Amino acid sequence: MLSDFGSFRYERMAVLPDLYLSLEQDNHKKLHKLLVGGADVDYLFEDDGRLSGKSLLHLCCEKGRVECAKLLIRNGADINIRDRWGQTPLMHCVIARNLNLAKFLLSWKKSSVRCQDKFGKTALHFGVEEGCEEAVKLLLWYGSDVNASTMCGLTPLINLCSQPPYPNQITLLDVLLTSGAVVNMRDFRCKRSALQAAALQKNIKVVEKLLSWGADPNSLDRAGRSALTNVISECLSAYEINREIDPDVMTVIVQLTQAGSDLNITKCKCSNPLIVSTFLKVEPLVRFFLDNGACPDVTFQSGMTPLLVAVNKGDAAVTRALISHGCRMDVRGRITRRPDEEVYMDPFELAIENASWDLVKYMVSAGYHPSNLAYLRSGSSSVALPTSLRINKDMLDFLRTAASQPTSLFQSTALMIWRTLGSDLPNKVRLLSLPSSLKCLIMSEAFLSKY
Repeated sequence: MLSDFGSFRYERMAVLPDLYLSLEQDNHKKLHKLLVGGADVDYLFEDDGRLSGKSLLHLCCEKGRVECAKLLIRNGADINIRDRWGQTPLMHCVIARNLNLAKFLLSWKKSSVRCQDKFGKTALHFGVEEGCEEAVKLLLWYGSDVNASTMCGLTPLINLCSQPPYPNQITLLDVLLTSGAVVNMRDFRCKRSALQAAALQKNIKVVEKLLSWGADPNSLDRAGRSALTNVISECLSAYEINREIDPDVMTVIVQLTQAGSDLNITKCKCSNPLIVSTFLKVEPLVRFFLDNGACPDVTFQSGMTPLLVAVNKGDAAVTRALISHGCRMDVRGRITRRPDEEVYMDPFELAIENASWDLVKYMVSAGYHPSNLAYLRSGSSSVALPTSLRINKDMLDFLRTAASQPTSLFQSTALMIWRTLGSDLPNKVRLLSLPSSLKCLIMSEAFLSKY
């Protein structure tokens, strides 16, 4: 019985059994005799499912049968013949790393370097996917288009950056970039750049290299996400459960932030890192972005603000972080409470509606005056109360008492200093020339608990 050759079952192809054997045994003399006798030099072998028909030359390139391949070509074999996936013999050489044969094919017909398979991949795409530096350099030497795009718009550079880190990845990246790869090209489907692809792979070295070559950290994909918000959305979606930030993820976030990512972009909620971090309840990132210049009061067309999002989610940690960085508590915005219900209110009203009493008390202690709400002012019995207060008389009494008492100038001053200083409150207070009584108030347990 004849042996299998790859996925092809030769016992079912009795038409040319000697031809199969000559290739399998690398017997170019026997192959020559068969070709002289009339064998089809471009005969396609097919597997059982007729999925991957390959020619004699394809098989030679897979197996590294150099002399047989040369014989086929000299006898008129089509160098650019396609298998059922549209792949050429050169592509098979690259995938199998049979580079001596690849050199011969290119020297015989240089234009084969630009052929694309049915998905638009060139031999260079395959060289990058295989991580074969020698193949990549060879193909570029023979004129391969370093920016060739697949049907989905994937260039060799984007392909490389979409892969997890591997040993010679940076070397290959250097080869592509120095050969003219356009660093900010985006694919057609997702509109993602090489930087976005590398960031999603948490590939610190590749991200650093791309940024040094001018990659745009503010390029947005089809969903409106930047490299930064993509990393947050994809890598920290489970933060509320595991409460951990992968060190590599944090490093990439720092890299992108320091490279000039717009922390106050308002194109959509998916594009703003502060909003995305707030939605995912990632309090350490909220503080990080605030410390690096994110506006705590960034507002979208709907009126959505980070504080409204945090309060609606009942997130005390993020609420404290935003308020301690000077976030306004009286900015009204539109909040979707149910699929069929939207409300327009400020964060304090929202906390009352949600019966988030810890947040309500916190905002009062942080300077929100309940008298802003008509139903809490004296003589306002005609104004309807929210359901949450109608069933909680103790909280209603607390808020009406607070609404009837003006904030002292001393307390207002302390609150203003506290909210202005933001992070690292204890150390900053010590450096200020303030009356000791004011310092003591700001450094008291009440203020530090807010911080």
